[in-house]
Amino acid sequence: MDERTFLIAILGLFSAASFIAWTVARAVVRVRQLQVPQPSSDIEARLARIESAVDAIAIETERNGELQRFNARLARGDAAPEQRRIERPITPH
Repeated sequence: MDERTFLIAILGLFSAASFIAWTVARAVVRVRQLQVPQPSSDIEARLARIESAVDAIAIETERNGELQRFNARLARGDAAPEQRRIERPITPH
């Protein structure tokens, strides 16, 4: 076997081995991606508690913002909003 034929054979074997290794590695990655564990009910319960806590914090933040705006109006000297009295309807009972 001459030198040129030998180099072609080595190149062919190297190419085939590289292709096989790449295919196997890609298959292993896909299998690992498919085996991702599903979140347990414990994690879902924790996420639900976190969500309700974030909602409560958002409500409190909004209330604090309203209070700051009210105090800013009072500090500027604006009159406090008057309390409206709701008239009760007269019903014939």
